[in-house]
Amino acid sequence: MLNSTYTYYIHHGGDTMKKIIFAICCILLLCGCTPKAYTENMTKGEAAFKEGDYEKSAKLFEKAQKEKDTDEVNDLITLSNLLFESKRAIYTGELESSISKAKEVKEYKSDAKLLSYAKKEADKLLKEANDLLAAQQKLEESIEKGKELLKQNKFDDAYKTFSEARKIDVSNNKNLIDLKNQLTDLMNQTIDDKLAYHNKPSNEKTNETDKNQENETPKENQQQPKGNENNENNENNKDNNTQKEESKVLTHSEAEQLVRQFLKIESNKNVIARYDHDEDDNYIIHVFENVIDDPKTNVGHTATWGWYGVNKYTKKVFDFMNN
Repeated sequence: MLNSTYTYYIHHGGDTMKKIIFAICCILLLCGCTPKAYTENMTKGEAAFKEGDYEKSAKLFEKAQKEKDTDEVNDLITLSNLLFESKRAIYTGELESSISKAKEVKEYKSDAKLLSYAKKEADKLLKEANDLLAAQQKLEESIEKGKELLKQNKFDDAYKTFSEARKIDVSNNKNLIDLKNQLTDLMNQTIDDKLAYHNKPSNEKTNETDKNQENETPKENQQQPKGNENNENNENNKDNNTQKEESKVLTHSEAEQLVRQFLKIESNKNVIARYDHDEDDNYIIHVFENVIDDPKTNVGHTATWGWYGVNKYTKKVFDFMNN
């Protein structure tokens, strides 16, 4: 009896054990192949994610998803795409869109281990987008303000407004670079308008502009006795005549070099000082910089630093727009 029971157990129990062993082997086989590709793509995706290459990380996570569809990989694909779109929108100038995508990351719920890292990156993108948005508003306001000053023939104030606005950092934002280029064009226009205005006969100048210039004249100068003014003018004329006789007239290249020394840009080859025209006894020098926007094509623009005058007799250098 005992022997028959043992024989039955060996016969039937052995079949059961074989099935169990077969099942375990299948599970081990599946675990040994599929997770390897999944793990490799996840590891590479996480590395790309931490490097800020969200387009690459999204593609790697999508490859991992094809091997094994998990909540974590789906969350990482979503986070990669949101951060990529937010970052790209900053470059293209779609700042409101960038802010919106970054906020989605901030509000995202997930157990993914990279979530906290993603939210820190979203904070950086939010700050950058908000800073650029504020810069854009300042640039646009400065452009409108400067244009109004031009209408009133307040050329110096307009030029200063445009010049100060050009100092605003715009990073690599396409829209802001366009606005900065517009400011450069307006600065050049201001120079042209000022020269054209001063070359007009006095009877063609508007009463409104004359009134504005009178209001800008210091009271001390308005109240100065005519006699003293004439005496000072006579003395200045004598001094100028003496200086003209005693001094050698500067050449254009010498005047350009004096401006470079004045601005301490002798060693900066990207900044150019170039003679533009004569204004009374002064050479007017245009100082500008060649800025490369795309290093691959060498396409860029010129950024005006300013306009400077050099007295051809005294060698005195001065800021022409603020003189």
